[in-house]
Amino acid sequence: MKALFVILLCALAAIGPAAAATQAIPLGDAANTALVDDIAGDGTGGWTDQGAENSLTGFPSGAVEFGGVSFDLPDGKAPAAIAFRNAHREGMPPEVTLPALGLTGGMLYLLSACAWEFSGGQEVAQVTIRHTDGTPQTDPLVFERHTGRWWTPSTFGQAAVAWRGRSGLGLPIGVYLTWIPLADPSRPIEAISIRAANNRGMFMLLGMAISDDTSSRVPLAPLWRPEPVSTASWRPLPPLADAGADPVWAGGAPGFRRERWLAAELSAPVRGLAPDAAAKIARTLRWAFVAALVVAI
Repeated sequence: MKALFVILLCALAAIGPAAAATQAIPLGDAANTALVDDIAGDGTGGWTDQGAENSLTGFPSGAVEFGGVSFDLPDGKAPAAIAFRNAHREGMPPEVTLPALGLTGGMLYLLSACAWEFSGGQEVAQVTIRHTDGTPQTDPLVFERHTGRWWTPSTFGQAAVAWRGRSGLGLPIGVYLTWIPLADPSRPIEAISIRAANNRGMFMLLGMAISDDTSSRVPLAPLWRPEPVSTASWRPLPPLADAGADPVWAGGAPGFRRERWLAAELSAPVRGLAPDAAAKIARTLRWAFVAALVVAI
């Protein structure tokens, strides 16, 4: 009988907990920017308005799931994100309110990213959850705690890198999944407001969802990720020196800036790093140092 009980416990552990129900909150007409851009600096472009080489290329659309949380995302060529007012794009709104239609849950999830000038610990925005009985819950979004740069993304305390990709120049880019616990899971929510802080950087919201979870199930990504092998979708870099030279691919040996990828992976804290991951970083740094010496000589 005891053996049967142990087997049952092992089976349940293997199956794992049932996925919590999630309900996406559409951005609707509040979405004001596409995820891709054609012409840099024209004032009407998508994402950061820095052209095709600096867009959120490859981000998925439709019914998608990040960390067990479901979202319904518009196509990136249409308005698919909310860009908030900042020093670079002053025509964007400072605050947006989205109806929550009386939904209840234990956790609010956000898909977001930041661009331009932010520093660690700086408040990016405030999220106010307004319940149908009039009671509010306000939480700050802090840079490098709840969200981070879309270039060279790294996981933080309450923000996992939900999606990773490559910009048009082959640089690592990403979007963060943030979780905010709701104080009273039984209380219906009327609306959710996000107000951006008055700073130079730009905060961008790509999705929102409410889950029945009372604690986050989002796995934190490892600090080390190996360099992707496939370069099929990468754009060619411009010539590095000779204006008449052929372009080089961002993942190819000639002209490839390896330190860019290392900076992406080492920007997160390394406390508690697993021995094998630490050894891998050390080996890569050693080879990078040797390569730098060879080039210098």
